[in-house]
Amino acid sequence: MAPGIESDEPIPPAPDFSCAIRRETDRVVVSVEGEVDIATAPVLYATLRDAAGGSGSSVVADFADVTFIDSSGVQCLLAAQRDAESLGTTLGVHGPRPNVLLVFDLLGLTDRLVVEGAS
Repeated sequence: MAPGIESDEPIPPAPDFSCAIRRETDRVVVSVEGEVDIATAPVLYATLRDAAGGSGSSVVADFADVTFIDSSGVQCLLAAQRDAESLGTTLGVHGPRPNVLLVFDLLGLTDRLVVEGAS
C-alpha cells in the first residue's frame, strides 16, 4: 500500500507543519500550523484521534494558522469527526482563514463540521 492516511508508513510531514495538543478544563485544543495536505494529514489525523481519546468533552482544531487544505485534509477532518463521535465527543474547527473556509463552503462542510470564529 502507498504511504498515506490509511497506511502504516505515513509520508513524513513538511517541515513547516506542526500540530500540538493542549488540554483545557472542558475541552482539548489541537493547534495546527501550516499546510494540511497529503503529506501532513496523517499526522493531523493521529493527533486529533489522540485528542478525542482524552478526558475533554470536546475537541477543537485551531485552524487560525492553517494556510492551505486539500482533499486529504478534508478527509482527515471527516474521519476524525467520525472517530470523535464514536467516542462520545465532538470535533469542531476554530478560526479558519478565508481560503480554508472557502474550501469548507464549496464542499458543503459547514453543514457537517462545527466551524466557529472564522477570520
